[in-house]
Amino acid sequence: MIELHSAHGYLLNEFLSPLTNQRHDEYGGDRSKRVRMLFETIDKVKEEWPDYLRQTG
Repeated sequence: MIELHSAHGYLLNEFLSPLTNQRHDEYGGDRSKRVRMLFETIDKVKEEWPDYLRQTG
């Protein structure tokens, strides 16, 4: 099983928060850009993770 933890100050949470994400590229700014790293990470995990193993998030 794998769990992508995106709360409580962990790395993915830092991208989601407008307080900590002060980037001026495709991963910062408005909400749709701040969630981009999370969605890209989820997509990559789904590509690589075997179907017979559980994913949660």
